[in-house]
Amino acid sequence: MKGKFEKNDLGIRMTRAEGFRGFPPMFHSHMEILYVLRGEVKINIDEVRHTLTKGQMSLAFPYAVHSYQKAPEAEVLVLLFSPSAVASFEKELSSVRPVTPYVENAQSFLPLLEKILALYGEEGTSSKTAEAYLNALLGEILLSIPLTDADNTDLSTTQKILVYCSEHYKENITIGKVAHH
Repeated sequence: MKGKFEKNDLGIRMTRAEGFRGFPPMFHSHMEILYVLRGEVKINIDEVRHTLTKGQMSLAFPYAVHSYQKAPEAEVLVLLFSPSAVASFEKELSSVRPVTPYVENAQSFLPLLEKILALYGEEGTSSKTAEAYLNALLGEILLSIPLTDADNTDLSTTQKILVYCSEHYKENITIGKVAHH
């Protein structure tokens, strides 16, 4: 599945959405968690299709191609964050992937998600307390799901170039360096 690359300089962004509008295939450098509060949402993450219902969530790790179908009856929480916002897990987020990007019984994570939303707010005012809850949430998630080593060989050449550029944007990037990598 090909996707549109999104480059956002964000720390943490969280929203509650009713009448979920869906999104075409995309990938980006941040992690995206979607939790279903009501209804159902059809999702495709790295060509693994699934329908999430109330109390389930998806995990789109950095650079995972993912898309959502429109779900007008659904209500969801969407949490996006840069791996640098959870520094203690930043390296792990780039080196592992979940065996499956879907969590069937995710109700235990809802209180932490709601706490992050309440502290962080939809308007984007970050706080150290919200970051602490985000670290706690990610720690709980990573402990509860099977993980495997990340395999970047499945990325298209374009995706590999975009990943390299987004990871080395502060350096003097040349075509030769990109080609060598």
